[in-house]
Amino acid sequence: MVNAKEGYTLNGESIDVLAYVDDVALTSRSTSGLQRQLDIATTVANWAGLQFNAGKCASLHVKGNECPSTVFHIQGDQMAASDKTDLYRHLGMPTGFKYGTSGEEILENMKKDVENIHGSHLAPWQKLDAVRMFVIPQITFHLKGGWVLRASLTQLDNFIRNCAKEWLKLPQQASTETLFLPHKVGGLNLIPLKMLADICDVVQAVHLLQSKDPQVVAVAKSTLQRDVQQHIRQPPSMELTQEYLNASTEGLFAPPFVSRSSMWTRLRLATRNLRKIMPMEWKCDNDGISLLMDKKAVAAMDAEKLLKAAFRCHLAKKLAAKPSQGKVFKVERVKLGSIRSLDATLVAHVWQFQKKMLPAVHV
Repeated sequence: MVNAKEGYTLNGESIDVLAYVDDVALTSRSTSGLQRQLDIATTVANWAGLQFNAGKCASLHVKGNECPSTVFHIQGDQMAASDKTDLYRHLGMPTGFKYGTSGEEILENMKKDVENIHGSHLAPWQKLDAVRMFVIPQITFHLKGGWVLRASLTQLDNFIRNCAKEWLKLPQQASTETLFLPHKVGGLNLIPLKMLADICDVVQAVHLLQSKDPQVVAVAKSTLQRDVQQHIRQPPSMELTQEYLNASTEGLFAPPFVSRSSMWTRLRLATRNLRKIMPMEWKCDNDGISLLMDKKAVAAMDAEKLLKAAFRCHLAKKLAAKPSQGKVFKVERVKLGSIRSLDATLVAHVWQFQKKMLPAVHV
């Protein structure tokens, strides 16, 4: 396929085929080139005794601002031609002429799952485990590879938070930090979806910029530089690229900041949010682009773990600083150890006790 040299050039890199397990996407700079690629795929499949399901295949022909309904064939069968409004789900992500949001159905299913868990006869800690292990991970793939609306995440966050407090017989005005702290310090080990979205944006960028595939790194860097140049109207230096990634609002990046939405603009917003609560930053030098935590470079495989740990460290300090609930948290952390051994009624009693003893303190 690569030897056919029919690929599409993206920022100086020729892209011929994108494949993951049994999902294959072919790209070409011309209609004849794409049909030739399909003919090669047909030849190989026939030789291997494989049969493509043309009914599950689709093509997209982009010609400027138009989307012609060009017909392509695979193993003699016609493929569906996508128009401007069609979205084909490639690896679960909506792909088409326009860039659309993803994860809406997943979020709806997640809410239904939480509702079912809420109405079940499970113990409080079992409900929390179910949400943490089976509900929240459902959206992670879309957060890393797609564009999920933050407003939808906030709505589901609020619903999960309210349910968790009800399971533990806590009033809704009780502090939420304990819901998101790890078990080892007396928390429930959940994570807000909106915060998870910011973390996933950063993690995805780290994996692209540190990929073992040099073509992936080259395309990632070139699209990043294009986004920076679009705003500053000049070729970006390493220093300017670093300022862009670190969400600078000074100099060339002073408001108003107008830019089309991309993974890099979303990364910029995520970085701004995370830098408010943790010591993270981006560094650009001759060795490449690196994520730093406490001035130390972070490997791609460790990025998600370290970012989550930094978020929970921030919450622990925030809760411990509260004059009333912070004191209860300190006692709970030392005496109770794990939420699994903590009866929901006891949690409510602890909260009511500290409110009775310190009625004038706002929490």
